[in-house]
Amino acid sequence: MLAARRFPDGGVMLQWLHAGGHLKKVPTTLVLMTPNKQTLIPLNELNIMIAEQKGVTVDDLAVTESGKSATKKELAASKKKKEEIIVTSEDYENVSSKTMTPTDMRSRADTLFKEAQALRKQADAVDPPKSKKKEAVVDVE
Repeated sequence: MLAARRFPDGGVMLQWLHAGGHLKKVPTTLVLMTPNKQTLIPLNELNIMIAEQKGVTVDDLAVTESGKSATKKELAASKKKKEEIIVTSEDYENVSSKTMTPTDMRSRADTLFKEAQALRKQADAVDPPKSKKKEAVVDVE
């Protein structure tokens, strides 16, 4: 959608964000997809489902900058590079608040909130919460 949206001065939002270095690469475990208003699914799980449907591995789904599927050699190089820059949620939480801008903090808070909502939904689906209705005690004399 950002490729189609424009700022008041007419600039394309996605191009401006990319050119200004405002887009950051994050692990797929931190990206939540919302196919509809009631569903949140982590991107890594979605990638696994798509790979299973296509009968390939998740690595085979990788697309290079040229837009073509990556070769095994390219995948190995890409995997090595990803291993060097992967940031776990623990690492992200350990970052000093002095190095994060208020915007970064709000963005992280929103991500954690959505992740908590998704986990709550999954937990409730497995083990629905008990009803909070209290039973009335009747005295029989």
